[in-house]
Amino acid sequence: MAAGGDRKKVKDYYNCVAEGIFDIPLSQVCLPGLHITQGIFTKIYELLEDACHSLDLQLALVNHEGSSSASFAHYSNELKKLQSAQAKQKQAQSALSAAEELVTYVAIAFVCAKFTETLFLLSQCHCIYDQNFITEAQCKELETQFMENFRASFPDSSITPKMHLLEDHVIPWAKEWHVRFGLLGEQGAESIHARFNTLQRTYHSMPDKVQQLLAIMKEQLLFIAPRNVVAIPQ
Repeated sequence: MAAGGDRKKVKDYYNCVAEGIFDIPLSQVCLPGLHITQGIFTKIYELLEDACHSLDLQLALVNHEGSSSASFAHYSNELKKLQSAQAKQKQAQSALSAAEELVTYVAIAFVCAKFTETLFLLSQCHCIYDQNFITEAQCKELETQFMENFRASFPDSSITPKMHLLEDHVIPWAKEWHVRFGLLGEQGAESIHARFNTLQRTYHSMPDKVQQLLAIMKEQLLFIAPRNVVAIPQ
C-alpha cells in the first residue's frame, strides 16, 4: 500500500491508493449500477454514431452512382432478420417507387430496428436499480437477454468491463442478497452531494470544523427523519 499511495504508480497496485477503512468482503459490496448503465449506454451510443456515419457514406455513394441492387440486397437480407423491421420493409415497398428511396428507407429501418431492440433490452435492466426486493424468477428474466442481443447484433464489438459486471456479477449479487441495487447502491449517496454542499456553505462560518460537521449531520438527520425533533432519548 505504501507504493500504491504514490499516484504515479497506483495502476500497478489495482488502483488502490490507501487501505480500506472497513474490512468488507467483496461479495458484500454493492456494484455501482449507475456507472455500469452509463458506461454501457455510452458504448451503444458510440456504435450508433458509427453506424449512422457509415450509412451516410454508403447512401451518398448510391446516390452518386445510381441505384445499387447489391446495396439493396445487403440491407434487405439484414432487415429480414429482425421481425420488427419486416413490417417497415413492406410499407416501404408499397409506398416508395424509386429504387434509391427504397434503399435509403430499408437501410435506415435496419439501423433503427437494430438499435431500438438493443436499447429496449438495456432499459429492462433498469428494474434492478429500484429499492424493492427481487425474486428468483425476476432474476432469471434479466440474466442474459441484453448481452445475448448485443453479441448477436454487434459481433465485432468488444465486451467492456461494465458489460462484464452486468452479465456476470449483477444477477449473482441480487440472488445472494435478494435485494435490488437501489437499496444498497451508490445512487442515494450521489443524490445528497448537492444538499451537503449547500449545508456546508450555510455553516462555513463556524470556526470549529468538528462542530461544523456535527451541525451539518444534525440538519441532514432532521431532514430525512423529522420525527426526531420530538423524540426523547430513553
